Amino acid sequence: MKIITNIILLLIINYSFGQTIVPIEDRKTTIEVEGNTYYYKDVNGEFNKFLGDWKYQNNATNPTKIVEISFFKREMDRVGTGGYEDEIFARIKYTENDIIIYNTFPVLQPVLNTRDWNIFGGYFTDPTNTNKLKLGYYSEPGIGGTTGQLELNYSDLGNEEQLHWKVFTWRDTNEEGSFKMPYEMTLVKQ
Repeated sequence: MKIITNIILLLIINYSFGQTIVPIEDRKTTIEVEGNTYYYKDVNGEFNKFLGDWKYQNNATNPTKIVEISFFKREMDRVGTGGYEDEIFARIKYTENDIIIYNTFPVLQPVLNTRDWNIFGGYFTDPTNTNKLKLGYYSEPGIGGTTGQLELNYSDLGNEEQLHWKVFTWRDTNEEGSFKMPYEMTLVKQ
């Protein structure tokens, strides 16, 4: 009898402190119930196609302008006061004429706070189209400048994977120190 009571007590405690796991692709379409803890998890690996190293270089128009980006996933990142989600973050290096315009590779590590990153988050506006990902976008961590949303559209052309990058701004103060990243470009998987 004592074993059954302990099992029931364990199940009640586990249920009380449990969380609801929701696939990340359903992040924007889920109606949350107050009091529940939600974990928006990449259970189906939908983020994987965006991860890794990508490069932009347009040899036809400006071969000396190069953007290198490395996207990675952090699991179970705390959001707000009561939930978790898997998120994508990015490191960026932008050079023009062999001069570094912007470089976060040496300073940004996966253990830093979300607010220390200029590209972070990740959600799908349409759960049936997991090739289109939206992320938060700040031109430079802690400084200001351009803020908005980054949209990534993934495509696999068979012999080449591409990400179409497009920034939608909410505010552009053109403060000194803001980097001059392209608002639109097509990156190729390295």
